[in-house]
Amino acid sequence: MNEDHVYCLSWQITDAIPSHINDTTIVMVSPDISMRDAIELKRLNNKPLLMVENNQLVGVLHNKDVYNALLGDFQLAS
Repeated sequence: MNEDHVYCLSWQITDAIPSHINDTTIVMVSPDISMRDAIELKRLNNKPLLMVENNQLVGVLHNKDVYNALLGDFQLAS
């Protein structure tokens, strides 16, 4: 894979987790993504997950957001 290119993947909740995701892939997900799926996608790729709803960016899920949610310290942005 050419590292000069970035690839965008729109992942849906009903999709299997693709094995070809890597650090050149930007993944767009639904804000309804499960914690398990978010962790699996983040395991394959160190980039934030872009949360998209109705073709609008509604949030960005970083590693720290996942860790905070697992620790019960999740807060919605105001």
